[in-house]
Amino acid sequence: MIGIVVVSHSAELGNAAVGLALQMAGDSPPPIEVAAGSGDGFGTEATAIADAIGRVDSPDGVLVLMDLGSAVLNAEMALELSAPSGPVRLTPAPLVEGLVAAVVSAVGGAGLAAVDAEARRGLMAKEQHLGNEPGSGPGDEPGDELRDGSESTAPDAEAVQADVRVTGRDGLHARPAAALVRAVSKFRATVTVSRPGGQPASASSVSALAALDVRLGDVVRVSATGDDAQAAVDEVVRLAALDDGHAGDDASAQDNESGSEVAVGPAVFQDPPNCEPPAAFVERDDRPAERDKVSEASRVVADVLAERAGKVDGDVSTILRADAAMAGDPAFVRAAHQFIDADGVSAPAAVWRAAQTIIDALSHGRLAERAADLVGVRDRMIAELAGRDWPGLPTRDFRFVLIADDLTPADAAELDASTCAAVVTVHGGPKSHTAIIARGLGIPAVSNADLPDGLTEGMMVRVDAGRQSVTLAE
Repeated sequence: MIGIVVVSHSAELGNAAVGLALQMAGDSPPPIEVAAGSGDGFGTEATAIADAIGRVDSPDGVLVLMDLGSAVLNAEMALELSAPSGPVRLTPAPLVEGLVAAVVSAVGGAGLAAVDAEARRGLMAKEQHLGNEPGSGPGDEPGDELRDGSESTAPDAEAVQADVRVTGRDGLHARPAAALVRAVSKFRATVTVSRPGGQPASASSVSALAALDVRLGDVVRVSATGDDAQAAVDEVVRLAALDDGHAGDDASAQDNESGSEVAVGPAVFQDPPNCEPPAAFVERDDRPAERDKVSEASRVVADVLAERAGKVDGDVSTILRADAAMAGDPAFVRAAHQFIDADGVSAPAAVWRAAQTIIDALSHGRLAERAADLVGVRDRMIAELAGRDWPGLPTRDFRFVLIADDLTPADAAELDASTCAAVVTVHGGPKSHTAIIARGLGIPAVSNADLPDGLTEGMMVRVDAGRQSVTLAE
């Protein structure tokens, strides 16, 4: 199996990207190393990249993904400092999408050229979904094994075929597609998946499958040739028909998703969301110190979230690492600094305004469900600046149903199924990080809920996650 190196200016970004990709990799991921940061700050170093290449060295080769600018230059320099046992490729693939595609392809046993080709096609699904013309991939090099749906995808007269309705709530998007690719790699067969009247896509390519944009309820045709054609088709049909929303995950994941969807308990309300801090005026001479306060609060919150991420695993760890990166994002901190310099507002007000600018931009479309992440980062930074306890979950000595405007991922990570019978949020959605974490903990969750009229603290409520409903208990 090939090795993979991720080169990034930010250690938080690199580690979060790897954490996301590993969610798609199953039990046997390829060796991956991150070479990120320079000293105590942002940047990249050729020696660190060379060391990372050495740690994942394989006769099968090493693929290096980079973010931007000097990362590419230092990766080229690192090749001069390395003595690998196999070939090393620097790929122009997008860092996040390319890494996910590369990891899944490598798990399936693809060689270096094929993994590189798949990584470069990482943007395929996004480009097709947004209506852009997909960029041309590699394939001009001899020996490239293209796994993008262009390889022998025309149905063969002797192919084994089956039509199946996709019942996973995520369709065949990233995670289910990755599980399908892993499953197909175990068979001696060439397998394709197609929509009615559409071009078939290789079932060995997570990018090609995701580009089909198959959603809940869609019917797809599975076609296979080869010695294990029938077995491969049967397995794809089985995975596509799973209703747990994560095709290919084990039975325990299915139980978490749908096995305990109803809960009854007394309603307990989380404290209401914070209000905007007063914009106390800061004199010009005092503004550098006020900027320093923002920088320090950013560092503390990022460090604490990263520490929490290191103590858990799975989706919770990935989400908390992403939140830590958000808290330490230099662009976010600079935006707050600009509000201090331009408007003379205090550090808490500057953090609020900087965050709100981004939240407003996320308020429409699919990313709206991610606004809660930034709200959590914002409120923790403001609490840190004010010297207050960070916001958190209510505690009771009995099992209850938590009712909240929305939960931040950091709050959701603290949920305990032994005391929290269910989670109900007025905002958010089924793909929000709160919902993902709650499902992973086996806690029924209802998002964007219509609360019963007259509901007050202590009243008994019935939560049905399957129907996404909240009613007063009889």
